[in-house]
Amino acid sequence: MKYLFAALILSALAGPAFAEETPKQQCERIIAEAEKGPKQMVAAGNLYSRGGWPGVKCVKRDYVRAFELYAKAGARDSINGLLQDLEAKANQGMEYARIGLVKLQARGYIWVDVEQVR
Repeated sequence: MKYLFAALILSALAGPAFAEETPKQQCERIIAEAEKGPKQMVAAGNLYSRGGWPGVKCVKRDYVRAFELYAKAGARDSINGLLQDLEAKANQGMEYARIGLVKLQARGYIWVDVEQVR
C-alpha cells in the first residue's frame, strides 16, 4: 500500500509534464487525426480555415480542404460560417478570401458569381 501511494504521487507529479503538448504538436496531432471522425474533421477544418490558433500559425490556410472536411463531417453550420466569413472578407478587399472563393467555385463546391464579390 505504501508503494502504491508513492507511485500515485510520482505519477501525478510526472504525468502532466509528459502529457503536455506544445501548440505545434497539438496542431500536428489534430491534422494527423483529421479523418478519424466528425469531431476531428471539424477541428482540422477549423485549423485549415484559420491557419492555426491566435498567436500560433501551424498550417497553411486551405479553404478547400476546410470545406471538404466540414462536408465529410456533415457540419453545415461550419460550412455556412466559412462561406459567410470568406464573402465578408472578400467584400472588405481581402484578396486571399476572394481567391478562396474562386477555388471553391472552380471545384464546383459553391455556385456564386465571384466577380460580384469585390
